[in-house]
Amino acid sequence: MIGRTISHYKIVDKLGEGGMGAVYKAEDTTLNRLVAIKALSSHLAENDEARERFVREAQAASSLNHSNITTVHELLEDEGEQFIVMEYVDGKTIRDMVESSHVSIRKALDIIIQAAKALDAAHNKGILHRDVKSANIMVNMEGRVKVMDFGLAHLEERSQLTRTGTTMGTLSYSSPEQISGRTVDRRSEIFSLGVVFYELLTGQLPFKASNEAAILYAIVNDDPPWVYELRDDVPELVEAVVSRMLEKDSDLRYQTCADVIQDLQGIRREMETSTVGITGLLERVRSNRKRDVAMRLGTGIVAIAALAIVAIALLTPGRGTLLLRDRVLVIPFENETGDSSLDQIGKATADWLARGLQETGIVEVIDFRTALLASGVGELESTQQVTVGLVGTIAEETGCGTVVWGRYYLLADSLNYEARISNIVTGQLIRQIGPESTARNDPLQAVLPLSEHVMGALASFVDPAFGEIAPATRHLPNYAAYREYILGDDAFARLDFEAALGHFSVAINRDPQFMLAYIRVAYAMINLNLHAQVDSIGRVLTGERHTLNTYEEHYLERVLAWTRGDYEAAYRAAKGMYELIPKSGYIAYLAGRSAISVNRPREAGAILETLDPSIAPLSLRPAYYEDYTIALNMLGEHQRELSVADKGFAQHQNQMTLLFLIRAQAALGNLDEVNKLLDMSIGLPSNNRYPFVRLLLKALIELRAHGHTQAVQAIVDRSLNWHRTQPLTGEKYQRAQLLYACEYWSEARDLLLELEAGNPEAYEYWGWLGLCVARLGNQDEAKEYSRRLEELDRPYLQGAHTLYMARIAAVLGEQDQVMRLLQNAISQGRDYRGAFFHRDFDFESLRDYPAFQELIRPKG
Repeated sequence: MIGRTISHYKIVDKLGEGGMGAVYKAEDTTLNRLVAIKALSSHLAENDEARERFVREAQAASSLNHSNITTVHELLEDEGEQFIVMEYVDGKTIRDMVESSHVSIRKALDIIIQAAKALDAAHNKGILHRDVKSANIMVNMEGRVKVMDFGLAHLEERSQLTRTGTTMGTLSYSSPEQISGRTVDRRSEIFSLGVVFYELLTGQLPFKASNEAAILYAIVNDDPPWVYELRDDVPELVEAVVSRMLEKDSDLRYQTCADVIQDLQGIRREMETSTVGITGLLERVRSNRKRDVAMRLGTGIVAIAALAIVAIALLTPGRGTLLLRDRVLVIPFENETGDSSLDQIGKATADWLARGLQETGIVEVIDFRTALLASGVGELESTQQVTVGLVGTIAEETGCGTVVWGRYYLLADSLNYEARISNIVTGQLIRQIGPESTARNDPLQAVLPLSEHVMGALASFVDPAFGEIAPATRHLPNYAAYREYILGDDAFARLDFEAALGHFSVAINRDPQFMLAYIRVAYAMINLNLHAQVDSIGRVLTGERHTLNTYEEHYLERVLAWTRGDYEAAYRAAKGMYELIPKSGYIAYLAGRSAISVNRPREAGAILETLDPSIAPLSLRPAYYEDYTIALNMLGEHQRELSVADKGFAQHQNQMTLLFLIRAQAALGNLDEVNKLLDMSIGLPSNNRYPFVRLLLKALIELRAHGHTQAVQAIVDRSLNWHRTQPLTGEKYQRAQLLYACEYWSEARDLLLELEAGNPEAYEYWGWLGLCVARLGNQDEAKEYSRRLEELDRPYLQGAHTLYMARIAAVLGEQDQVMRLLQNAISQGRDYRGAFFHRDFDFESLRDYPAFQELIRPKG
C-alpha cells in the first residue's frame, strides 16, 4: 500500500492494524495535510456484515463533531476497496503511554475527563463506541485526547445488528453484561473506560489471567486489586470513581459519562485546595477504605462543590451564594468601533472564549444566555448594555466569582481586541490582555491568540501552585505554555528532572516570552549537573534583563548564583523573592532552603514551620521535609526533627521520607526504631537516589556522630551481614562508602580501585581512596591523592574536591590545614546543607577544636 495513491491521498506509512483493517498515514495532496486512511481487511471485504459495519463506522464517527473524537473526512471506494479518510493524530495511545512512562494523577484525570466527554457526546447522539480500550484513545502533542476507531459502533435503535451472546471489543475491557450476552448500553462503555482509567493509574489491567476463560470469569465475578495497593499517591476519591466505574451491576455503576466528568472535575478542584489524595498511604484509612468509598459514592462525589458552596454560603451576606473564582462568566465584548454592523462580533468573541475555557476543564464556564435566564433578566435587547449591576446580579444567582469581559475597536484599518479578567468578589482587575490585532475584514483572526492568553491567565489565576506567583510575573503564558509549565513543575517535584526539563523547554516553544520557563529550565539543568548549559542560558537571560521584573530578576540571580556556588548571593536573591511574595509557600520554601545552605538553620526553621506542606505546591514536594529536618538536625533539636520527619513520612510514604525518620531516630539513639524502619523500607516505593544501602549508611553516620557506640556496632554488624549476603550489583560506589563507615577500609579501597579502573577521571574515587589509605596509615599515598585533587582544573566542582582534601587532612591529624581547606571549600561553593560538616565522622578529631566549632556554629 505504501506509495499508492487513492483519489488525492498518497499513502506514506503504515500506522497499525486491527481486526477490521489496517490504518495508514497519507498525504492529502490537495489540501497539503496529513490524514489517516483506514482500509477494510481483504478477508472481510466479501462479508456483507463487515462491509456494513465498516460503512457504519464512517457514518457514526462523521456525525460526531467533537474536539475529543477523530474527525472523519470522507468515505472512499477505489478499485473495489473501501477506505475511511480520517484526521491524523500525532501522539501516543494510552497503551503506549502506560508502557513507556509513569502517568501523573493530574494527567490521568485530564485524559479520562476528555475521553468521557467524547463518549458522552456520542452517547447523546445514540451512538455506542463498542470498543473502548487504551489502544483506541490517543493523546496528541498538545495534550488533547482523541477517541478513535468507531469500528464497532452502532446506533442504539439498530441494536438488532448485534448478535446475542457475541462478545465484541477487546476482551479485557469488556463489561460483565457484554460478556454475559445481556443488553449493552452506555453504562457498558463506562465500565470499559473504567478499565482504561485503572490501567492509566496502575500500569496494568484490573482483570488478568492466563487464558480467556479465566479473564471472563474474573470480569464477571472478581474484584480487581485496589489501586492504592499498586500506587500510593492515588487520592481516595479517585479510587472511588474507578470502583464505581467498574461496578459489576450496571444499575450501581455510573449511569452517564456526564456523571463521571462531574465527579472527576470536582475531585480535581478539591485536590488543588485540600490534602485529599496527597497524603499517600495511611494505615488507619486502609481497613475502612472500601466501606468509606461506598458511603461517599452513595452520597455522590458531585457533592464536593455543592457542600463547599453551602458551607461558605452561611457566612456570605446577601443571598448567600458563594462566588467561586473558578466559576467564570464570559460576557459579550463591547463594540467601540462606532459601526453597528460589527455588533455581533462581541457575542461571537465571548462564545469562542467560553468554548475554549470550558474545554480546558480548569474552570467552570457559565453560558451568558443561560445566566441571564437564571437571573430572571431574560434576553437583552440589542442596544442594552451589560452593566456592573447586571453582572453582580448574575454572579449572585450563578456563583460566578470571575468575569471575562473586553472591548474591540478600530485603529486605522485594524480591528483590535482587549480582554480583561476581574474578580467579582473584590472588584480587582486580575489581568488585562491584548491588544490583539487583525484586519477589519477578518474579525475573528485575532480571537484565537487572545483566547490562548485568556485561558493561560485564568489557569494561572485558579491554580494554587502558579497562581500565588502569577502577580509577580511580567508575562503570563498562553494556555499551551502554562500546561507544559505545570507538567514540568509536577515532574520537578517528583525529582524527575529530565522530564521537567522537557516540559519547561516545550513551554518556551509554546510561548517564547515566558521568561519564568527559561529560569526553570536552568534550575532543572542544575539538578542534572548540566552547568555549562546553565551558564549559556544565564548569559542569554542576563542580556534580556530589561524584560524581567524584580521577582524574575531575583529568581534568575538565585539560579545563576546556585550554579556558580555563591550561596550567599543565592540566599540574598531568595530572600528578595520571599519579601516580594511572602504568602507563597514555594518561595518561602526556597528561602528556607537557601538559608540552610549558608548555615542559617534557625532562620530556615522559622520560615519552614509557618508553611502548610499539605497544600500545593508543597504537597508534591517531599524535599520540604528534607530541608526542615536538616535545619533541625543542624540545630540539634532532634525531638522536633523526629516529629517533622514523622509528618513527612505520613504524607509521602517512600524511602526518601523514611530516610529522614531514620536520621532523626538515629540521632536520638533509638536503635530498635532504626531497625524497624530499615525493615519497613524494603516494601516502600524508591528510586535510584534512595537505595537500601544509603539508608544503612545514613543510620550509621548519624549514630556515630552522636556517640551511640553500642548502636553503631549493631548497625555495622547488620550492614556487613547485608553486604555479604546481597549480590554486588550497580551499588559498588555506595557499598564502598558503607564499608568505609564500618571501618572496613581495605575492602572499601578494593571496590574503589575497581571503580577507578573503569573511570580513572572520576575525582570522587580519588577522594575516597585518599581517605581509605589515610585510615590504613599510608600517609604518602594519601597525600598523593590529595595532590591530584588539588591540581584538578575543572569548572563547576563547587569545592567538592577541596572538601575531600580537608577530610583527608583531618584523618592525618593536620588540624590547621583542615581549617584552611574547609574555608576554601566553602568559598569555592561547598554549602552547609550538602556538606553536613557537623556530623561528618572524618572531622571527629576537630569537634573540640575552637576554629571548627566556630565554623559549624549556626549563624542564624
